[in-house]
Amino acid sequence: MSTSFSVNGNQRTVDADPSKPLLWVIREDL
Repeated sequence: MSTSFSVNGNQRTVDADPSKPLLWVIREDL
């Protein structure tokens, strides 16, 4: 599942497993 959000003013798009917690996505995929 692809999700877009803003981190420190930068637009980011991440494709991650929907069951993965958001904190893990930020830590591992950004």
